[in-house]
Amino acid sequence: SCSVPEIALFRAVSNWAQKKCKVQGVAPTPENQRQVLGIETLLLVRFPAMTTEQFQWEVVPTGLLSYEDVQQLLYAMSQRGVPLGRYSGKPRYNLNINKDAALQVLTRNFTFASSAQATPEPLEDDQAAKTLYHMVPDDPIDAVLASELLRNFLQNRVETDAASA
Repeated sequence: SCSVPEIALFRAVSNWAQKKCKVQGVAPTPENQRQVLGIETLLLVRFPAMTTEQFQWEVVPTGLLSYEDVQQLLYAMSQRGVPLGRYSGKPRYNLNINKDAALQVLTRNFTFASSAQATPEPLEDDQAAKTLYHMVPDDPIDAVLASELLRNFLQNRVETDAASA
């Protein structure tokens, strides 16, 4: 599973849509961003897994969701047991991540694996590389997130290697 809170994923999707609009030479209006993303992408974001505050203060002001979706999601978030409609409410991230182990992993080499395990394993001093992130197969948003994490890691690695050379 993905170890990133859904609000962080939404921010990344929103930022990507804004940049894509600029690349296409159109104003990054909510309508243009929705068009760039497509409804299929927005349906993959698990808005009900966010807190009501995150949804109200960060998602709603972007205008990426229709009024009907906002109304339905706010009602579902405030009332337990109400159907969530077309958005999944199942959290995408693992709440039981060991922060100390994760920090140790961040100091090691970055590798990918295709299993669904998100909790880092304890590290031994003689290990050269450890898996930090396990991509969920057949999850398009998770694939985008995984590729962005890898890109950022590689960019930081190149900069670090260049600075030490």
